[in-house]
Amino acid sequence: MSKPRAPRQAPSRSVPSAWQAALAGGAADPLKRAEWLASLDHQLRIALPLQLAAHARLANVDGNRLVYSVDGPAWSSRLRLSGDAVLAAARSIGLAVDALVIRVVRMPAQPGVGVVRPKPASSGSERKALRTVRELIAQGPAGDQGDENAPRPTRADRLRARRPSRPEDAS
Repeated sequence: MSKPRAPRQAPSRSVPSAWQAALAGGAADPLKRAEWLASLDHQLRIALPLQLAAHARLANVDGNRLVYSVDGPAWSSRLRLSGDAVLAAARSIGLAVDALVIRVVRMPAQPGVGVVRPKPASSGSERKALRTVRELIAQGPAGDQGDENAPRPTRADRLRARRPSRPEDAS
């Protein structure tokens, strides 16, 4: 008879997380900069008015300029008005900045802000109404003259209707 085997023990070494492994590699500089910008954005967000904070995001620190992205021209104007407070907050945390650059982007400044997903038709009556509308659209315009919403014939259509039709040339 053979002896029962003892279960294998895993080697006792710590496995780094994916984020730690990425920060330890050669491509760590852009990741560290992105992490630094995210923390700066979080620190500077308190200097913004509450409504504006949801629509503005720190995009970069370019030399002595803070670059913000906003999701509309109205928010750009509001951020420009709050520019002195933002620059003062940036100086208070140790940044040597003296200008504010604002870029208007066509996507939300923060994930999930302003994104509304349409709700599917939930009741049977809504689905039936949508089906009826699709069928009416597929039928095309009504040819009934009594219908006030029916398209009116153009002058060219009336002239064509009065002209006798030509017989086809039989060759």
